[in-house]
Amino acid sequence: IWKAREGRTSVRKLLSMDPERPKQPPNSYALFLAEAASNTGVPAQQHNAGVTQTWKDMGDEEKAVYQEKAKDLMRAHKEEMAEYVSSGRAAMWREMVERHLPGGRPLGAFQLFH
Repeated sequence: IWKAREGRTSVRKLLSMDPERPKQPPNSYALFLAEAASNTGVPAQQHNAGVTQTWKDMGDEEKAVYQEKAKDLMRAHKEEMAEYVSSGRAAMWREMVERHLPGGRPLGAFQLFH
């Protein structure tokens, strides 16, 4: 059951909507982009092109700092996910999603969180 119904929300998408599930950490480029935005005080949307070019021009040694931060965040995320799965919260969310799907109707916000 990877699709709830044709044209409706997939089961995989519903499973990822668990509010208690740990969120995916940012990658090295996203960390660099956030730092660049905080240093200039300008919203990220206004200077993304310049920051992107700066990232492309950076050497491997300069990028390594951000890549190491991203690896550390990913390690922490994997530990959080292991704890989340072993605690049974993932199984409870899956059971709740599958319990509401047999009628073939999409889940509403009330059904998801109550």
